[in-house]
Amino acid sequence: MARILSAQFGISVAHVCGVQAMDDATRQQNLSCFRSESVRVLVATSSLEEGLDVPSCRYVIRYDWFASAKSHVQGAGRARHPLAEVYYS
Repeated sequence: MARILSAQFGISVAHVCGVQAMDDATRQQNLSCFRSESVRVLVATSSLEEGLDVPSCRYVIRYDWFASAKSHVQGAGRARHPLAEVYYS
């Protein structure tokens, strides 16, 4: 998905996935780029439903339905900006 978005829109996109699919150094580097806004789009698996706090994050787009109400709240909570929006596909 990150490659498709980057190619289609000509923007910098990073991706993050679970511990077993991506080494920690790469994951931390990609998160750092997103936090510093050098990368404007971060594609992530549900592994980031908890623990990611980026105050400038304005949008969360969920491609899969959440497994529980807790999962929904945690996933939607990643959009921290006061004008944040959450979208579902």
